[in-house]
Amino acid sequence: MQTKEEMDSILKALARLQARQAWVGDEPPFSMDIIDMLHSTNFRVSPRFHHSYDVVWLYEYLMKPPSRGTPANDAWKTVLDECIRLLAEKGKLVLRLRECSNLRLQDIQTFLSDNPCIDCTMVSGHEYTLEGKKTTVAVFAVTRNNINAYSSNRWTVAVHATDRNGSTIQSLKDAVARQCGNTAEVIEYGPDDSCQEAAARAGTPNLLLLESTVSLPDNFFAGFSSYGYDFDYLTVKQRTEEGEEYPSYCMDVKDKNAPRTVLMDDYNVFNKAIRPSDGILACKTHIAKAGLLDGRHIPLRINYFSTAIRHSLPQGWNKSILTAAEYQMRSGQTGLRSKLARHIPVQLKQTQLYQKTKKILSIIKEH
Repeated sequence: MQTKEEMDSILKALARLQARQAWVGDEPPFSMDIIDMLHSTNFRVSPRFHHSYDVVWLYEYLMKPPSRGTPANDAWKTVLDECIRLLAEKGKLVLRLRECSNLRLQDIQTFLSDNPCIDCTMVSGHEYTLEGKKTTVAVFAVTRNNINAYSSNRWTVAVHATDRNGSTIQSLKDAVARQCGNTAEVIEYGPDDSCQEAAARAGTPNLLLLESTVSLPDNFFAGFSSYGYDFDYLTVKQRTEEGEEYPSYCMDVKDKNAPRTVLMDDYNVFNKAIRPSDGILACKTHIAKAGLLDGRHIPLRINYFSTAIRHSLPQGWNKSILTAAEYQMRSGQTGLRSKLARHIPVQLKQTQLYQKTKKILSIIKEH
């Protein structure tokens, strides 16, 4: 760790560097691109910002764990994941946090060093004290591996051929060809084959693993043009043939000793229990080849622009599904502010006034 004077000098030199710089927040101290990440769904920003910057500052807002009485949320991992995607092949990540028992600098170092998609080293840091409160600032040097794979729009659609017949496979191939032309291929892998074995046969950087009960509407891949191709592994939205939402970004819980699936409608919540739905998964081929689809080192993301269709669901399939609000009420995790928030109309939540009020309350809470 550096002294205060040394760290101040390092930060000033970085801020004045003639380089592409991104500021996550609203009020950069110097001329930098403003990235409004924290108000974005799943903290996802426009793909035009991806792999574009030499320095990314996650400084204006403190990184901190959730308050007591709220659901477990490691959303800081999703935020860091998106910050990394802003970086070019090599760059610096500057972050500020308030350490406590639930979030330490060591946790962030471990998260970044365990990420198999980057090489990351903390190069400087200092614990500041301001008005009796301690705040840690750290600078990380990041090298992104396989960077070219994160720009490609070429796909391999791997169908888990358990019970598909030839006409169904051909129908899927036709759907993929209509949307992707010659930038995609469709392959089949057998009932006993693993995702790694499917990835070994893929000839493109992007891999879509598909079960036999899922189909792709004609605007499916257009959703990835909006979402971008800088991802490691993610799920997509799903709905039934009747238009009912099917769990995609979800977690398994026990409710009165019965197994339940919680349909997470807040994509800005993330914890170790969050998992993708069965049926469909998008990833980079090199991630699947390395067997890294378990979510232990890379946080799951969701492409909310693309929706797949679920078929052949048994009657009563949704009896074991809970909404996030139902789960919080049953488990006693809902605080007064959350209960009140549920009664605020969606239209009001989307206004700038509501977002500004939330932001002010968060800042007050930090101090």
